[in-house]
Amino acid sequence: MTITWHGRTREPSLRQIRYFLEVAKAGSYRRAAARIGVSQPTLTAQIAALEDILGCVLLERMKTGAVPTPLGRDLIGLAQTLVHEMDLFTQKARSGSLGVVGTHRLGVPPTLGPYLLPEVIGAVHEAYPDLQLYVREDGPRDLEAQLLEGHYDLILTQFPLTASDITTDILFDEPLILTASGDHPLSLLDQVTPEHLHGQKLLALEDRYRFFDQVQELAHRFHARLLREYEARALILCAIWWG
Repeated sequence: MTITWHGRTREPSLRQIRYFLEVAKAGSYRRAAARIGVSQPTLTAQIAALEDILGCVLLERMKTGAVPTPLGRDLIGLAQTLVHEMDLFTQKARSGSLGVVGTHRLGVPPTLGPYLLPEVIGAVHEAYPDLQLYVREDGPRDLEAQLLEGHYDLILTQFPLTASDITTDILFDEPLILTASGDHPLSLLDQVTPEHLHGQKLLALEDRYRFFDQVQELAHRFHARLLREYEARALILCAIWWG
């Protein structure tokens, strides 16, 4: 409930509501003050301020103590719910500051998630038992865009990233393997150097994957040709997950 008084908004404080519940429970201002560790004048002043804000009487003083008014009795349940929900809010917030808890939305590319997650998900759950992961597969470019839009809390993806305002952490490196057909001239060499790639035709994943960007950069650096479609006798670059 919000009361506007002389142009200013006045709202009951959670402390005042707690004090009201304590007096209603104890049946006495004196006993309630002793229980919560405040002076009786302080408690009385806070209850009076609460009643002034709400514009109603919540507690009636008796010779034997204090009892809720009919309206006060009706409000006790709501007040208890409010205090309970605030306690839960505070508890969850404080527990979250001590470690990784709650539900985190994780985005993974189909070229990485099915191979990596089965290897690590058990260890993650053991290390963070209060963490729940909601995992969804998506293309790398969509993962980055949806991370920036707030649809994901974190993503697993390959470099390079296009956005500069993303906090990143390198988890591992994958070896890049060059493969060729048995009748390709490079298959006869014991070792292939970057100079051997000059003028060669390269194949990689389609351009919606980050790996395409990596191969494209290598092709440009070593003067190779990156093909958009399969062609016989083309060299294939692939990343190997060793597990």
